[in-house]
Amino acid sequence: MKKLHIWWNQNPPYIPQTWRDAWACWLPKPHKPSTRLENLRMLGLQEPMGKAVLKLVAKKALHQTIQRLGTYPQYAYLPFRSTRDSILRGAAHCGAVRQLLMNQKRSIHAPTILQPRLHCTGGIMLFLDLHRAFDQVPRPTLITALQRTQLDPRMQRPDHQLASQYALSH
Repeated sequence: MKKLHIWWNQNPPYIPQTWRDAWACWLPKPHKPSTRLENLRMLGLQEPMGKAVLKLVAKKALHQTIQRLGTYPQYAYLPFRSTRDSILRGAAHCGAVRQLLMNQKRSIHAPTILQPRLHCTGGIMLFLDLHRAFDQVPRPTLITALQRTQLDPRMQRPDHQLASQYALSH
C-alpha cells in the first residue's frame, strides 16, 4: 500500500505497464471442436495487483452511481441483481399475459357479466441479441452514459490514472 501512495502522489501518477496489459486465453466451449473461433471462449487475464486496484475503482464508481442506476430495470453489474432476476421478470410477464388471455375466453362455466370484454388482448416480449454488444459501443456514447450517471469526472478518465488515485485516496 505504501508503494501505491508513492506511485500515485507523483505527477503524473505512475501505473505499471503490467497493470494496463491483459492477456487473452482461448478456451474451448464444452462439447464443441476447437477448430472455429465461435467454438472458443476468450478469457482475459490481468496482473493480480492491477486487477485488485481496478476493482477498487469500480467499487467506488458503483457507490457513486448506485442510486441512479438502481432506478433502471437493469439486471447486471448491480449488487443483489442477477440474470435470474431478469428471467423471473420475463416469466412473470408471460404468466400475466396467459392469465389475461384466459380471462378473455368465454365459457358457459364462467360468469361473463363480471368480465369486461377487451377489443385487443395480448402481450409483447422483445428480445435483443447482445452478442458482442460491449465490443461495439461507440466511445462518445459510452462517455455520454458515464456523464449521465453523475459519476465524478475524475472517475471517468479513460487513462484510469486519476480514477485510480481518486479511488484509493477517498
